[in-house]
Amino acid sequence: MNTRDFQHNVLQLMKGKEIDASSEDAYFQYLKSSIDLEIMKDISAWWRCVTIEKYCVLTSRLLSMTGDFEKQIRAFYQHESISPFVEIASHQFLQYIMHQSTNRLWISVADFEDKLIKVRKGDELEYSIQWNYEPYSVIGKLVQNQAFSETQLSKGLFETRISNDIEDYFNVFPMN
Repeated sequence: MNTRDFQHNVLQLMKGKEIDASSEDAYFQYLKSSIDLEIMKDISAWWRCVTIEKYCVLTSRLLSMTGDFEKQIRAFYQHESISPFVEIASHQFLQYIMHQSTNRLWISVADFEDKLIKVRKGDELEYSIQWNYEPYSVIGKLVQNQAFSETQLSKGLFETRISNDIEDYFNVFPMN
């Protein structure tokens, strides 16, 4: 077996997928049910959590507060083909949360963070994000790393606009 096929099979096993039956030699039979594979999965998940956490601060803090961050990272890496570059992988993660989650707060925070990163890197478009909670309090608590639950937030319909043309890159408008 060549190196490329070997690495592909190890990656498939790490993602919890089946490998080509013709590739199932004694080593892969051992690896499928070994503690070694579980350790590799744990190390991989930990490393990905660390890198995403540094780049997607708001979203990772929100998911950590609900106890869902590592679970979402594992699902993201198991089901998606991820870039080896942290900036691209982080964008992919935020997109994953926006499209896979049913939690409106998670979606709004991930969308806000994704657009804010784009604008701060020089994107000249203006973006609009809808919120079901007052955004300043959510963003403030996340920036300060203060734990909160959704029941503590002020509900309502809000819009954030994000642009390089706005002081501090964004502002909030009530829609009620």
